[in-house]
Amino acid sequence: MSERHWMMGSIGSLCLFAAFLLLSFITFGNRVIITLAEIIGILTLIYTGTAIYYIRNKKKWLLIATAAFLIPWLIYSIGYEIGITMSTNLYGIWFVLFYAVMIASFIFMKKSYPRIQGLYKLFPVFFIYFNSMLLLYMAALNVWWLLPRW
Repeated sequence: MSERHWMMGSIGSLCLFAAFLLLSFITFGNRVIITLAEIIGILTLIYTGTAIYYIRNKKKWLLIATAAFLIPWLIYSIGYEIGITMSTNLYGIWFVLFYAVMIASFIFMKKSYPRIQGLYKLFPVFFIYFNSMLLLYMAALNVWWLLPRW
């Protein structure tokens, strides 16, 4: 496959993941749609990792930003599937892992921004925005769970 095929396949599978993620929010957490979104996200991450391996020039930074965008969502979905709640023992370890991965994700997306050329330069900006929304949600959830119980 050519580099263009790897890039377009990664972008297309990312768009499919975004569509199913949006569909899972619209259907208020339908289990089938959430499971499909998680499977598509994992397959997109595997495809992007393979494409990073095969592309050797500056175009790989878009794929690195894509992988950096997907990994926090993967950690979030693992926590969702495991069933981490306020009553779960040691849920703080999961939050620390999530925050560490999210910070690394922001660093990689920020680092990839100057190395991407053309219209693709907007991808890391949108990735940072959507990961920021996830970070705000998780921080609010973490603070809510830390409040004393009455």
